[in-house]
Amino acid sequence: MPNNLRASTTLKIENLKLKISPKRRFTIGVDASRAFVKDPAGPEYYSWHLIKNLAEIDHKNRYVLYLRPKQRPNFPLPQNFKTKTIYPGRFWTQLGLAWETLTDPPGILFIPAHTLPLITRAVFGIGSKVKLLPQMPILVTIHGLEGKYLPQAGSFLSHIHRNWSISWSVRFANHLIAVSNDTLKEVLNTYNIHRNSIEVVHEGVEFEKYHNVPLNRKQLSDKYHTGENYILFVGTLQPRKNLVRLIEAYSKVKHNGKLVIAGKAGWLYDEIMQAPFRFGIKDKVVFTGRIDEPDLPGLYKGAQAFVLPSLTEGFGLPVLEAQAAGVPVVCSDKGALREVAGDAAIFINPLNTFEITRAINRVLEDKTFVGVLVKKGVENAKNMSWRNTAYNTLKIIQKLVV
Repeated sequence: MPNNLRASTTLKIENLKLKISPKRRFTIGVDASRAFVKDPAGPEYYSWHLIKNLAEIDHKNRYVLYLRPKQRPNFPLPQNFKTKTIYPGRFWTQLGLAWETLTDPPGILFIPAHTLPLITRAVFGIGSKVKLLPQMPILVTIHGLEGKYLPQAGSFLSHIHRNWSISWSVRFANHLIAVSNDTLKEVLNTYNIHRNSIEVVHEGVEFEKYHNVPLNRKQLSDKYHTGENYILFVGTLQPRKNLVRLIEAYSKVKHNGKLVIAGKAGWLYDEIMQAPFRFGIKDKVVFTGRIDEPDLPGLYKGAQAFVLPSLTEGFGLPVLEAQAAGVPVVCSDKGALREVAGDAAIFINPLNTFEITRAINRVLEDKTFVGVLVKKGVENAKNMSWRNTAYNTLKIIQKLVV
């Protein structure tokens, strides 16, 4: 994605010294139920990093983090942040969060991941003149519409629920955040909403965490059986990630190392697990399972290349993590990946295994080209910080409330 286009949608902040000065203090209620979970994925990482960075930049407004039973923040919160445990554990959004925001509404409700309560102060007052239930502004982040176009992304019931919850949020939220221009375009093309009701705020990356990590190849290899030389994929094992084609393409790569597929098993993954046998490279493909969080930066750092051949992505955070670690990236040209990777990746048609093979071979053979690609990738990742994400999100919140 050209730098001038990215600048038009997400503010870049250099030597950040924020002075948040709203006209008045207000209370921001945040659905934090996905921020403090075991085995987080994309929306969970987003929620955690956004809340952490809001806590670091905004010491004026009041925040209430709504949590499920037994959830606790795992980083210190400033005095203007408080937590509130909501019951019951089951049907938490539609019963607990709905009742809480009806009876004790914040100044604005922020939902970082799709699911809006069926009944809110905004919805409850539709078609009536009940002044006891004034409208509470609601802001919702949409991470992508992959499930709408790829129904195999999860169980049938989860597919139905995901599409319904996004539709409900789009209809009744006062404002929407899209994590990429591609997601914004998909929302506008799918739902009948006004362009002014949705804005793009990119996700970010912890640059220093991935860039400056010390590398212990032997320790990683002993733990995850990666070997000294490996090509890396990071993500959930599911059809959308296009891993069967990646494995087929790797079977034709001139490489004496391994293909390391790092991530937890998601759904419909049997074909993925059988693919190394099918293509005759069962000894060259390693399924690590989920990587322990402290090991992930080093795993990126040690890779000869990172490959993400997804059929679509609402954002594609692993691309930024790999770029920050100084690793050349090969990725699909679908979804938001061109936008996220900028001009610092080799783009491939994910349906064409020959293109995937050729791109991996080029990374392994053309060291001059790789040097240029890595340098561009590092610069791209530097410009995509979670601090920017938090700052631009706060600007939208203030606009809706003040």
